[in-house]
Amino acid sequence: MWLEDGSNAVGVAVIYGMGGIGKTTIAKAAYNRNFGRFQGSSFLADIREAAEQPYGFVRLQRKLLSDIQKGKAKKIDNIDEGIIKIKHAVCNKRLPIVLDDVNDLDQFNAILGMREWFYPGSKIIITTRHEHLLKAHEGCTMFEVEELNEYESLELFSWHAFGQPQPIEGYMELSRPAVEHCGVIPLALQVLGSSLSGKEVDVWHSALQKLCEIPNVKIQKILRISYDSLRDDHDKNIFLHIAYFFIGKEKDTGTERMRYISIGNLVLSIVEPANPNVKIRGLNACVLYARRPDHKGDERVASEHFVKVSNETKGRMWTYSPVAMALPRENQDMLWLSHWIFGDDELEGGEELRISVKSGLWAKEFAIQLVHEEENKGKGVGSHGEDIVTLPWNQNVVKAGDVPGSVSASKSEM
Repeated sequence: MWLEDGSNAVGVAVIYGMGGIGKTTIAKAAYNRNFGRFQGSSFLADIREAAEQPYGFVRLQRKLLSDIQKGKAKKIDNIDEGIIKIKHAVCNKRLPIVLDDVNDLDQFNAILGMREWFYPGSKIIITTRHEHLLKAHEGCTMFEVEELNEYESLELFSWHAFGQPQPIEGYMELSRPAVEHCGVIPLALQVLGSSLSGKEVDVWHSALQKLCEIPNVKIQKILRISYDSLRDDHDKNIFLHIAYFFIGKEKDTGTERMRYISIGNLVLSIVEPANPNVKIRGLNACVLYARRPDHKGDERVASEHFVKVSNETKGRMWTYSPVAMALPRENQDMLWLSHWIFGDDELEGGEELRISVKSGLWAKEFAIQLVHEEENKGKGVGSHGEDIVTLPWNQNVVKAGDVPGSVSASKSEM
Protein backbone atom coordinates (compact mmCIF):
# COMPACT_ATOMS: atom_id res chain seq x y z
CA MET A 1 0.00 0.00 0.00
CA TRP A 2 1.20 3.54 -0.77
CA LEU A 3 1.24 4.60 2.90
CA GLU A 4 3.35 1.57 3.83
CA ASP A 5 5.95 1.72 1.05
CA GLY A 6 8.79 2.60 3.46
CA SER A 7 10.06 5.39 1.23
CA ASN A 8 11.91 8.36 2.71
CA ALA A 9 10.44 10.63 0.05
CA VAL A 10 7.63 13.01 0.94
CA GLY A 11 4.66 11.45 -0.86
CA VAL A 12 1.54 13.21 -2.10
CA ALA A 13 -1.47 11.10 -3.10
CA VAL A 14 -4.55 12.52 -4.78
CA ILE A 15 -7.79 10.54 -4.45
CA TYR A 16 -10.22 11.93 -7.02
CA GLY A 17 -13.71 11.18 -8.27
CA MET A 18 -17.25 12.53 -8.40
CA GLY A 19 -18.94 13.90 -5.28
CA GLY A 20 -20.33 11.32 -2.85
CA ILE A 21 -18.51 8.39 -4.46
CA GLY A 22 -16.49 7.43 -1.37
CA LYS A 23 -13.24 9.39 -1.51
CA THR A 24 -13.45 10.49 2.12
CA THR A 25 -14.31 6.97 3.29
CA ILE A 26 -11.22 5.58 1.56
CA ALA A 27 -9.00 8.32 2.99
CA LYS A 28 -10.36 7.72 6.52
CA ALA A 29 -9.76 3.98 6.27
CA ALA A 30 -6.16 4.49 5.13
CA TYR A 31 -5.54 7.12 7.79
CA ASN A 32 -7.03 5.11 10.67
CA ARG A 33 -5.04 2.05 9.69
CA ASN A 34 -1.67 3.83 9.55
CA PHE A 35 -1.54 6.98 11.69
CA GLY A 36 -0.15 5.09 14.71
CA ARG A 37 3.09 4.33 12.85
CA PHE A 38 3.96 8.02 12.57
CA GLN A 39 5.13 10.66 15.06
CA GLY A 40 2.02 12.75 14.69
CA SER A 41 -0.95 13.10 12.34
CA SER A 42 -3.88 15.27 11.25
CA PHE A 43 -7.11 14.74 9.32
CA LEU A 44 -8.65 17.99 8.08
CA ALA A 45 -12.21 17.22 6.95
CA ASP A 46 -14.52 19.21 4.66
CA ILE A 47 -11.92 21.80 3.64
CA ARG A 48 -14.09 23.20 0.85
CA GLU A 49 -16.94 23.95 3.24
CA ALA A 50 -14.66 25.17 6.05
CA ALA A 51 -12.80 27.54 3.73
CA GLU A 52 -16.05 29.33 2.87
CA GLN A 53 -16.61 30.31 6.51
CA PRO A 54 -15.21 33.50 8.07
CA TYR A 55 -11.53 32.94 8.96
CA GLY A 56 -11.93 29.42 7.56
CA PHE A 57 -8.31 28.99 6.45
CA VAL A 58 -6.96 30.26 9.77
CA ARG A 59 -9.16 27.80 11.69
CA LEU A 60 -7.91 24.94 9.53
CA GLN A 61 -4.33 26.00 10.15
CA ARG A 62 -4.96 26.10 13.90
CA LYS A 63 -6.43 22.59 13.85
CA LEU A 64 -3.50 21.25 11.86
CA LEU A 65 -0.99 22.70 14.31
CA SER A 66 -3.01 21.53 17.30
CA ASP A 67 -3.09 17.97 15.94
CA ILE A 68 0.63 17.90 15.16
CA GLN A 69 1.70 19.50 18.44
CA LYS A 70 -0.69 17.51 20.63
CA GLY A 71 -2.85 20.51 21.52
CA LYS A 72 0.05 22.93 22.01
CA ALA A 73 -0.65 25.11 19.00
CA LYS A 74 0.11 28.80 19.31
CA LYS A 75 -2.22 31.63 18.35
CA ILE A 76 -2.57 32.40 14.62
CA ASP A 77 -3.87 35.77 13.47
CA ASN A 78 -3.64 35.44 9.68
CA ILE A 79 -2.92 32.96 6.88
CA ASP A 80 0.68 34.04 6.28
CA GLU A 81 1.52 33.65 9.96
CA GLY A 82 -0.09 30.21 9.92
CA ILE A 83 1.99 29.12 6.91
CA ILE A 84 5.22 30.06 8.70
CA LYS A 85 4.25 28.17 11.87
CA ILE A 86 3.16 25.10 9.90
CA LYS A 87 6.49 25.12 8.06
CA HIS A 88 8.38 24.91 11.36
CA ALA A 89 6.01 22.26 12.79
CA VAL A 90 6.21 19.74 9.94
CA CYS A 91 9.96 19.79 9.31
CA ASN A 92 11.02 17.52 12.20
CA LYS A 93 8.35 14.77 12.36
CA ARG A 94 7.15 12.00 10.04
CA LEU A 95 3.50 12.84 9.53
CA PRO A 96 0.47 11.55 7.64
CA ILE A 97 -1.84 14.46 6.82
CA VAL A 98 -5.19 14.23 5.05
CA LEU A 99 -6.74 17.23 3.30
CA ASP A 100 -10.33 16.21 2.60
CA ASP A 101 -12.47 17.80 -0.15
CA VAL A 102 -10.03 20.30 -1.63
CA ASN A 103 -11.45 22.15 -4.64
CA ASP A 104 -8.98 24.99 -5.05
CA LEU A 105 -5.19 25.07 -5.24
CA ASP A 106 -5.16 28.08 -2.90
CA GLN A 107 -6.66 25.87 -0.19
CA PHE A 108 -3.79 23.43 -0.54
CA ASN A 109 -1.15 26.18 -0.53
CA ALA A 110 -2.67 28.00 2.47
CA ILE A 111 -2.50 24.85 4.58
CA LEU A 112 0.58 23.00 3.37
CA GLY A 113 2.34 24.77 0.53
CA MET A 114 5.40 22.93 -0.78
CA ARG A 115 6.35 19.36 0.09
CA GLU A 116 9.98 20.43 0.68
CA TRP A 117 8.92 21.59 4.16
CA PHE A 118 8.12 18.08 5.34
CA TYR A 119 10.28 15.59 7.19
CA PRO A 120 11.40 12.63 5.02
CA GLY A 121 8.84 9.84 4.90
CA SER A 122 5.82 12.08 5.54
CA LYS A 123 2.65 11.40 3.55
CA ILE A 124 0.00 13.84 2.32
CA ILE A 125 -3.38 12.56 1.12
CA ILE A 126 -5.74 14.88 -0.75
CA THR A 127 -9.33 14.10 -1.74
CA THR A 128 -10.86 16.18 -4.51
CA ARG A 129 -13.43 16.13 -7.31
CA HIS A 130 -10.97 17.80 -9.66
CA GLU A 131 -8.51 15.41 -11.27
CA HIS A 132 -6.18 18.15 -12.53
CA LEU A 133 -6.15 20.25 -9.37
CA LEU A 134 -2.50 19.49 -8.56
CA LYS A 135 -1.14 19.11 -12.08
CA ALA A 136 1.31 21.94 -11.32
CA HIS A 137 2.83 19.79 -8.56
CA GLU A 138 4.85 17.03 -10.20
CA GLY A 139 5.21 13.62 -8.63
CA CYS A 140 1.70 13.23 -7.19
CA THR A 141 0.36 9.68 -7.10
CA MET A 142 -3.17 9.66 -8.55
CA PHE A 143 -5.92 7.30 -7.40
CA GLU A 144 -9.27 7.43 -9.19
CA VAL A 145 -12.37 6.22 -7.33
CA GLU A 146 -14.40 4.57 -10.06
CA GLU A 147 -18.18 4.40 -10.19
CA LEU A 148 -19.96 1.34 -8.88
CA ASN A 149 -21.56 -0.94 -11.43
CA GLU A 150 -25.15 -2.16 -11.15
CA TYR A 151 -24.28 -5.20 -9.04
CA GLU A 152 -21.95 -3.32 -6.70
CA SER A 153 -24.59 -0.63 -6.17
CA LEU A 154 -27.19 -3.25 -5.27
CA GLU A 155 -24.75 -4.94 -2.89
CA LEU A 156 -23.90 -1.70 -1.07
CA PHE A 157 -27.58 -0.78 -0.81
CA SER A 158 -28.37 -4.27 0.53
CA TRP A 159 -25.74 -4.07 3.28
CA HIS A 160 -27.40 -0.93 4.62
CA ALA A 161 -31.01 -2.04 4.04
CA PHE A 162 -30.77 -5.73 5.01
CA GLY A 163 -27.37 -6.23 6.66
CA GLN A 164 -26.31 -8.68 3.94
CA PRO A 165 -24.96 -8.46 0.36
CA GLN A 166 -28.28 -9.11 -1.39
CA PRO A 167 -31.95 -8.26 -0.77
CA ILE A 168 -33.94 -10.64 1.41
CA GLU A 169 -36.73 -12.69 -0.15
CA GLY A 170 -39.56 -10.57 -1.51
CA TYR A 171 -37.57 -7.34 -1.70
CA MET A 172 -35.54 -7.70 -4.90
CA GLU A 173 -38.11 -6.01 -7.14
CA LEU A 174 -38.36 -3.14 -4.66
CA SER A 175 -34.61 -2.80 -4.24
CA ARG A 176 -33.80 -2.33 -7.92
CA PRO A 177 -35.81 0.90 -8.42
CA ALA A 178 -34.44 2.21 -5.13
CA VAL A 179 -30.89 1.66 -6.38
CA GLU A 180 -31.72 3.26 -9.74
CA HIS A 181 -33.01 6.33 -7.92
CA CYS A 182 -29.63 6.75 -6.20
CA GLY A 183 -27.61 6.24 -9.36
CA VAL A 184 -24.02 5.26 -8.62
CA ILE A 185 -23.58 7.50 -5.56
CA PRO A 186 -22.51 5.35 -2.57
CA LEU A 187 -23.52 8.03 -0.07
CA ALA A 188 -27.04 8.17 -1.53
CA LEU A 189 -27.27 4.36 -1.49
CA GLN A 190 -26.27 4.38 2.17
CA VAL A 191 -28.83 7.04 3.13
CA LEU A 192 -31.76 5.42 1.31
CA GLY A 193 -30.83 1.88 2.34
CA SER A 194 -30.56 2.84 6.00
CA SER A 195 -33.87 4.72 5.90
CA LEU A 196 -35.68 1.61 4.58
CA SER A 197 -33.96 -0.90 6.85
CA GLY A 198 -36.42 -3.04 8.80
CA LYS A 199 -39.48 -1.60 7.05
CA GLU A 200 -42.38 -3.69 5.73
CA VAL A 201 -43.16 -4.07 2.01
CA ASP A 202 -46.04 -1.59 2.08
CA VAL A 203 -43.75 1.03 3.62
CA TRP A 204 -41.24 0.44 0.81
CA HIS A 205 -43.96 0.90 -1.81
CA SER A 206 -45.07 4.14 -0.18
CA ALA A 207 -41.50 5.43 0.18
CA LEU A 208 -40.59 4.70 -3.45
CA GLN A 209 -43.77 6.35 -4.70
CA LYS A 210 -43.00 9.39 -2.58
CA LEU A 211 -39.45 9.55 -3.98
CA CYS A 212 -40.91 9.87 -7.48
CA GLU A 213 -43.01 12.85 -6.40
CA ILE A 214 -40.96 14.46 -3.61
CA PRO A 215 -37.21 13.72 -3.61
CA ASN A 216 -35.57 12.75 -0.32
CA VAL A 217 -33.96 15.86 1.16
CA LYS A 218 -30.77 14.09 2.26
CA ILE A 219 -30.33 12.40 -1.12
CA GLN A 220 -30.95 15.66 -2.96
CA LYS A 221 -28.26 17.30 -0.85
CA ILE A 222 -25.82 14.52 -1.77
CA LEU A 223 -26.68 14.67 -5.48
CA ARG A 224 -26.25 18.45 -5.41
CA ILE A 225 -22.61 18.11 -4.29
CA SER A 226 -21.24 18.02 -7.84
CA TYR A 227 -23.34 21.00 -8.93
CA ASP A 228 -22.26 23.13 -5.98
CA SER A 229 -18.61 22.27 -6.65
CA LEU A 230 -18.71 23.95 -10.07
CA ARG A 231 -16.50 27.01 -9.98
CA ASP A 232 -18.83 29.79 -11.16
CA ASP A 233 -22.27 30.64 -12.55
CA HIS A 234 -21.01 30.14 -16.11
CA ASP A 235 -20.21 26.46 -15.49
CA LYS A 236 -23.42 25.97 -13.49
CA ASN A 237 -25.52 27.40 -16.33
CA ILE A 238 -23.96 25.03 -18.86
CA PHE A 239 -24.62 22.16 -16.44
CA LEU A 240 -28.30 23.17 -16.24
CA HIS A 241 -28.61 23.39 -20.04
CA ILE A 242 -27.38 19.83 -20.40
CA ALA A 243 -29.39 18.54 -17.43
CA TYR A 244 -32.69 19.92 -18.77
CA PHE A 245 -32.16 18.40 -22.21
CA PHE A 246 -31.01 15.00 -21.02
CA ILE A 247 -33.27 14.08 -18.11
CA GLY A 248 -33.65 10.30 -18.16
CA LYS A 249 -30.93 9.75 -20.76
CA GLU A 250 -27.67 7.84 -20.44
CA LYS A 251 -24.95 10.02 -18.93
CA ASP A 252 -22.59 9.69 -21.91
CA THR A 253 -25.20 11.06 -24.32
CA GLY A 254 -25.28 14.63 -23.02
CA THR A 255 -21.74 15.82 -23.60
CA GLU A 256 -21.67 14.22 -27.06
CA ARG A 257 -24.89 15.74 -28.40
CA MET A 258 -25.00 19.12 -26.65
CA ARG A 259 -22.49 20.63 -29.06
CA TYR A 260 -23.97 24.00 -30.03
CA ILE A 261 -23.66 26.50 -27.18
CA SER A 262 -23.31 30.26 -27.59
CA ILE A 263 -22.19 32.42 -24.67
CA GLY A 264 -22.19 36.20 -25.01
CA ASN A 265 -22.61 36.21 -28.81
CA LEU A 266 -26.28 35.39 -29.35
CA VAL A 267 -25.88 34.13 -32.91
CA LEU A 268 -25.01 30.60 -34.00
CA SER A 269 -24.26 29.23 -37.47
CA ILE A 270 -24.59 25.45 -37.72
CA VAL A 271 -23.78 23.06 -40.55
CA GLU A 272 -24.82 19.55 -39.55
CA PRO A 273 -22.87 16.86 -41.47
CA ALA A 274 -24.90 15.18 -44.20
CA ASN A 275 -26.00 11.59 -43.56
CA PRO A 276 -28.37 9.89 -46.04
CA ASN A 277 -29.74 7.63 -43.29
CA VAL A 278 -30.53 10.39 -40.78
CA LYS A 279 -33.26 13.04 -41.03
CA ILE A 280 -33.18 16.31 -39.06
CA ARG A 281 -36.65 16.57 -37.54
CA GLY A 282 -36.42 19.58 -35.23
CA LEU A 283 -34.42 21.38 -32.61
CA ASN A 284 -34.33 21.93 -28.88
CA ALA A 285 -33.48 25.43 -27.67
CA CYS A 286 -32.55 26.65 -24.21
CA VAL A 287 -32.19 30.40 -23.58
CA LEU A 288 -30.82 31.83 -20.34
CA TYR A 289 -32.18 35.33 -19.75
CA ALA A 290 -32.45 37.97 -17.04
CA ARG A 291 -33.95 41.42 -16.55
CA ARG A 292 -31.87 44.21 -18.02
CA PRO A 293 -30.33 46.40 -15.29
CA ASP A 294 -32.19 49.45 -16.64
CA HIS A 295 -35.46 47.66 -17.50
CA LYS A 296 -38.66 48.15 -15.53
CA GLY A 297 -41.31 45.50 -14.96
CA ASP A 298 -43.06 45.91 -18.29
CA GLU A 299 -45.05 42.83 -19.33
CA ARG A 300 -44.73 43.83 -22.99
CA VAL A 301 -41.14 42.62 -23.09
CA ALA A 302 -42.45 39.08 -23.66
CA SER A 303 -43.51 40.12 -27.17
CA GLU A 304 -39.95 41.30 -27.82
CA HIS A 305 -38.45 37.92 -26.92
CA PHE A 306 -38.03 35.44 -29.79
CA VAL A 307 -35.64 33.10 -31.58
CA LYS A 308 -35.05 33.54 -35.31
CA VAL A 309 -34.05 30.43 -37.27
CA SER A 310 -33.05 30.65 -40.92
CA ASN A 311 -31.94 28.09 -43.48
CA GLU A 312 -29.22 30.12 -45.21
CA THR A 313 -28.86 27.52 -47.96
CA LYS A 314 -32.54 27.43 -49.01
CA GLY A 315 -33.39 31.02 -48.06
CA ARG A 316 -36.13 30.18 -45.53
CA MET A 317 -36.75 31.74 -42.14
CA TRP A 318 -38.83 30.97 -39.05
CA THR A 319 -39.52 33.10 -35.99
CA TYR A 320 -40.46 31.47 -32.68
CA SER A 321 -41.76 33.41 -29.69
CA PRO A 322 -43.43 32.39 -26.41
CA VAL A 323 -47.11 33.17 -25.96
CA ALA A 324 -46.63 33.52 -22.20
CA MET A 325 -43.42 34.29 -20.42
CA ALA A 326 -42.23 34.66 -16.84
CA LEU A 327 -40.34 37.85 -16.06
CA PRO A 328 -37.29 37.42 -13.84
CA ARG A 329 -36.86 39.45 -10.71
CA GLU A 330 -33.77 41.54 -10.13
CA ASN A 331 -30.53 39.51 -9.95
CA GLN A 332 -32.35 36.38 -11.13
CA ASP A 333 -31.66 34.21 -14.17
CA MET A 334 -34.40 32.19 -15.90
CA LEU A 335 -34.53 29.54 -18.61
CA TRP A 336 -36.82 29.42 -21.64
CA LEU A 337 -36.92 25.87 -23.03
CA SER A 338 -38.60 24.94 -26.29
CA HIS A 339 -38.83 22.12 -28.83
CA TRP A 340 -39.75 22.74 -32.49
CA ILE A 341 -40.47 20.30 -35.31
CA PHE A 342 -39.24 20.83 -38.88
CA GLY A 343 -41.05 19.77 -42.03
CA ASP A 344 -39.64 17.02 -44.26
CA ASP A 345 -37.46 19.28 -46.40
CA GLU A 346 -36.92 22.36 -44.23
CA LEU A 347 -33.42 21.39 -43.08
CA GLU A 348 -31.13 18.70 -44.46
CA GLY A 349 -27.59 17.67 -43.67
CA GLY A 350 -24.94 19.94 -45.19
CA GLU A 351 -27.19 23.02 -45.16
CA GLU A 352 -26.33 26.07 -43.05
CA LEU A 353 -28.69 26.90 -40.19
CA ARG A 354 -28.38 30.35 -38.60
CA ILE A 355 -29.99 30.90 -35.19
CA SER A 356 -30.20 34.16 -33.25
CA VAL A 357 -31.92 35.33 -30.08
CA LYS A 358 -33.70 38.68 -29.92
CA SER A 359 -34.89 39.88 -26.56
CA GLY A 360 -36.39 42.85 -24.77
CA LEU A 361 -34.85 41.25 -21.73
CA TRP A 362 -31.19 40.34 -21.34
CA ALA A 363 -30.41 37.07 -23.12
CA LYS A 364 -27.07 35.91 -21.73
CA GLU A 365 -26.50 32.67 -23.59
CA PHE A 366 -28.31 29.87 -25.37
CA ALA A 367 -27.84 26.28 -26.46
CA ILE A 368 -29.20 24.43 -29.48
CA GLN A 369 -29.52 20.72 -30.10
CA LEU A 370 -30.76 19.20 -33.35
CA VAL A 371 -33.22 16.31 -33.13
CA HIS A 372 -32.70 13.38 -35.50
CA GLU A 373 -34.49 10.30 -36.78
CA GLU A 374 -32.86 7.41 -38.57
CA GLU A 375 -34.38 5.70 -41.57
CA ASN A 376 -34.31 1.94 -41.02
CA LYS A 377 -34.13 0.18 -44.36
CA GLY A 378 -37.40 -1.58 -45.12
CA LYS A 379 -39.03 -0.34 -41.92
CA GLY A 380 -39.79 3.29 -42.67
CA VAL A 381 -38.70 6.02 -40.24
CA GLY A 382 -37.96 4.86 -36.74
CA SER A 383 -36.28 6.08 -33.58
CA HIS A 384 -32.53 6.43 -33.49
CA GLY A 385 -32.01 5.89 -29.77
CA GLU A 386 -28.75 7.81 -29.48
CA ASP A 387 -29.98 10.84 -31.38
CA ILE A 388 -33.62 11.58 -30.64
CA VAL A 389 -33.80 13.85 -27.62
CA THR A 390 -36.82 15.99 -26.83
CA LEU A 391 -37.75 17.93 -23.77
CA PRO A 392 -39.46 15.85 -21.07
CA TRP A 393 -42.49 18.14 -20.69
CA ASN A 394 -45.75 18.08 -22.65
CA GLN A 395 -46.03 21.83 -23.23
CA ASN A 396 -43.83 23.46 -25.83
CA VAL A 397 -42.50 26.20 -23.59
CA VAL A 398 -41.34 25.59 -20.04
CA LYS A 399 -40.29 28.41 -17.76
CA ALA A 400 -39.18 28.79 -14.18
CA GLY A 401 -42.17 28.81 -11.87
CA ASP A 402 -44.17 26.42 -14.07
CA VAL A 403 -45.75 29.19 -16.11
CA PRO A 404 -47.73 27.46 -18.88
CA GLY A 405 -47.32 28.54 -22.45
CA SER A 406 -46.98 27.52 -26.06
CA VAL A 407 -45.06 28.50 -29.14
CA SER A 408 -46.28 30.62 -32.00
CA ALA A 409 -44.29 30.32 -35.21
CA SER A 410 -44.32 32.27 -38.44
CA LYS A 411 -42.53 31.30 -41.65
CA SER A 412 -41.35 33.43 -44.51
CA GLU A 413 -39.15 33.24 -47.59
CA MET A 414 -35.99 35.29 -47.18
